[in-house]
Amino acid sequence: MRASQFLAILFVFLMTTNSLTAAPSTTFELLDGDRVILLGNTFIERAQRYGHIEAAMTCRYPDRNITFRNLGWSGDTVWAESRGIFDNAAKGYQRMIEQVKGLKPTVIILGYGGNEAYAGEAGLERFVKQYNKLMDDLKKASGEKVRFVIVTPTRHEKAGPPLPDPEPINAKLSIYRDALSKIAEDRKCAFVDLFGQFRRPIPLTDNGIHLTENGYRVLSGTFVGFMKSTSRTGFWVGIDFKKQASRQHDTEIKDLKLNGDECQFKVVDPTKGDANGPWRFLRVYGLPDGRYTLKIDGRDNVTHTAAAWAKGTTISIPAAQRRYDQLRQTIVEKNELYFYQWRPQNVTYLLLFRKHEQGNNAVEIPQFNPLIAAKEKEVAKLREPVTRTFEIVKAKGGAK
Repeated sequence: MRASQFLAILFVFLMTTNSLTAAPSTTFELLDGDRVILLGNTFIERAQRYGHIEAAMTCRYPDRNITFRNLGWSGDTVWAESRGIFDNAAKGYQRMIEQVKGLKPTVIILGYGGNEAYAGEAGLERFVKQYNKLMDDLKKASGEKVRFVIVTPTRHEKAGPPLPDPEPINAKLSIYRDALSKIAEDRKCAFVDLFGQFRRPIPLTDNGIHLTENGYRVLSGTFVGFMKSTSRTGFWVGIDFKKQASRQHDTEIKDLKLNGDECQFKVVDPTKGDANGPWRFLRVYGLPDGRYTLKIDGRDNVTHTAAAWAKGTTISIPAAQRRYDQLRQTIVEKNELYFYQWRPQNVTYLLLFRKHEQGNNAVEIPQFNPLIAAKEKEVAKLREPVTRTFEIVKAKGGAK
């Protein structure tokens, strides 16, 4: 059957969905040239181990050059109680502020409150006062134009005996979550409510508290759900075989070729992880009876009857997932290099009270910079959307 003998409408829905959504107090987006610091406790520190949160934000803005530096420290509080090393917390706090100042951030993502909440209502006023002081000190160090994103602690999961019932601590965490929401409202900051969203049928932690890799993968959706985006979150296209016309929304089909009851076209495919997509829905109307195969970049993807294509089907693109995995792994490698630079295991010999013994080796610390820069170039390349070729062709093996 020739193209002029039938009317076929092809709808292509390439959509991405966020697993969770945040409840921001104000509209927020990352801008080209932003330097983002993630500052907080164990939740923030371990995020660099898996890379999902940073990858999700990177994919949100594939056309923008945005750098991320993770300064998380396990067990930390707004008083920097984990950062003193061999000094007191006040000294660690000052070092943290100086480090932030040196990085000149334009965005600071704060993840505190999980440890402080154990003090309950009795410690709330002191926490709020210090949280505000921390933000004031960070703003003074970074500049008046720095923007903040306030992230709540996560809810503790019920892990079962011998671990304790999490409800008592969750009641305290809820109070601190509300206090953080009020700070965000007063300061007109973006607000990410992990506590309010943290209810899933599948466990996201390994001990009720600390997220697994899958936990970070799932919750990464929260970090992009409230942000404006320059990446495509979905599109549909309609093609009229008879009139040689097309309709589209939020994209365009390129290099459309019609050949009888087969077609070929190109679409821009964003780099996305499976936490935030990419799932895609494809419908092909008006095909003659028979079986048809979808090919993506020359590879067979899925085969259906004409009737099934008319109803539509969700398709996956293995190459897209592999590309996202490569992006995330590169981010992890970059974070590891930066971690070893700012937190060397022999820090007492390099920078602190024993530097008179081996402080000459501190000259190696700046040597991480070109290695980190190289990884960021790889990230920039991998975040770019890929143009893929889609084909609908008659399936091999007959018309049934």
